[in-house]
Amino acid sequence: MFKEKKSFVNTLRISSILYLAIPSVLFLSTWLSFPFSLINSVLVIGIIFQLIRHINDFNFSSYSLTIPKFIIILVASLFITIVFGIGEFNQQILDFLTNNFKYYDLSVYNWPVYYKDYDAYLCYYTAYYLPVAFLCKLTGLEYGRYYAFFWNWLGLLLALVWIVVLSPKRAGWVVMLILLFNDSWFFIRTLRELGITTYLPPNFVSINGYHLIYMSPFSDQIAWAPQHVLPAIIGAWYFLFVYTNFTKWRFIELTIVWLSCMMWSPFATIGLTPFMVFISWKYRFEVLKDGKTIIHLLLTGLGFLPIAFYLTSSQVISNNKTNMFIWQAGVPEWPVYYLLYVLSNFILWVFFLRRTLATNLLPILWVTLATLCILPLYKIGMWNDLQMRANAPALCILGLFIVQQLVSESITRHWISVAAGLLFFINSISVFKLYAGFFPFDKPQNSIEKPFIKGCTNTLEFLAKTYGGPKAAKQYLMHENSVFQKYLLKKPNASLLQVRSGKLTGSSGN
Repeated sequence: MFKEKKSFVNTLRISSILYLAIPSVLFLSTWLSFPFSLINSVLVIGIIFQLIRHINDFNFSSYSLTIPKFIIILVASLFITIVFGIGEFNQQILDFLTNNFKYYDLSVYNWPVYYKDYDAYLCYYTAYYLPVAFLCKLTGLEYGRYYAFFWNWLGLLLALVWIVVLSPKRAGWVVMLILLFNDSWFFIRTLRELGITTYLPPNFVSINGYHLIYMSPFSDQIAWAPQHVLPAIIGAWYFLFVYTNFTKWRFIELTIVWLSCMMWSPFATIGLTPFMVFISWKYRFEVLKDGKTIIHLLLTGLGFLPIAFYLTSSQVISNNKTNMFIWQAGVPEWPVYYLLYVLSNFILWVFFLRRTLATNLLPILWVTLATLCILPLYKIGMWNDLQMRANAPALCILGLFIVQQLVSESITRHWISVAAGLLFFINSISVFKLYAGFFPFDKPQNSIEKPFIKGCTNTLEFLAKTYGGPKAAKQYLMHENSVFQKYLLKKPNASLLQVRSGKLTGSSGN
């Protein structure tokens, strides 16, 4: 039984690494010019191969892995994927109108994707879409909905399996409750009803256009932005596992997971960075004395370097209304609302967790809370994408700690524990409301095969007409003078063939 459980955990680790890294390998091998395509692909694949060779080395503890628990997470992950419309079996959230265009463009256009109307190449974190689009190119766009369903379901399944691995007691309950973990809805709702302030819209604090937004890293973000939250969840669980099972080779393991998330979501990588630094800091001198490990780290960084060049080549337009520090919002009372935000969402849980959390996990809790308090100080995007996406890894860890303590057999009936449980379930009301909004089942507004809503033919046209005009569309484009376009980008005549589908013959954007 010991060996079987250990083998299962190792399989989960390998599966997680491959799930996160495959899109990066696919990008490096198809979007870069020769010889960079060959060199960087071989580097990343080689490092992953070496990592798998060392993956058996870890200190096994009492992970609870049973068939009933696996069935629970299998059913839960399938249910969520179907209900949220991924695979087009039900209505989809608003952002999927754009996501379906992304799938379509990546499937139909040659790689690298080039938009004639803008005379520019696509520059966007496309990891969530690339494997699906690649398969569509091979078999046909009509199968895209099934590939998208499987790819999303697989990532969600891995994320939920990690919860079981990290929860030796009552793992089934932990999985179910963590999907209900939510924000300070109760506080905001109460203050709004009392008329205390005008800075509290339905679910977030808004200070003169500066949005302090808190979104659950589970149900809300799985529905809205799985491309951001799946790597954040898997990365957070993986980092938490490594924290209690650290060796020198874990530097390579952490680095692979951390850099693989970059092509999925730069925000997820930002959110994982504090944990990356904290977990590895204790062993930094041991690594500096180990030349072999240093060489592996350098090669890993070089392998992923073109992705960093690619993502920093975007034509993102600087705007002080969408990129600013909180004190630039122009409201003298901002400290009050900042404190309200961090106290009601994060700090209040300290009173509960300090009593119940294992001593060896308290340092990670402090890193988690520090991350969640520091991130709100700077805003990126109209609705503060930094807050909604980069805080997901920390929220995952905080949510897991809270739920594990709520279902613990050793928890006492102290008033703090009772209050924590009551607060948790009151805040989960909005999650139930989210799920209820997807019933009864209905068809999505557009699809991967036919995304042409509002008469638009590609992603940029749709964004220009519905999401802020041409400036919004330019966020998805590469700057022509960037290092990536000048030296690393594959030339158009060497691109992949367009998708095999008689319905779409000749509809390439190149």
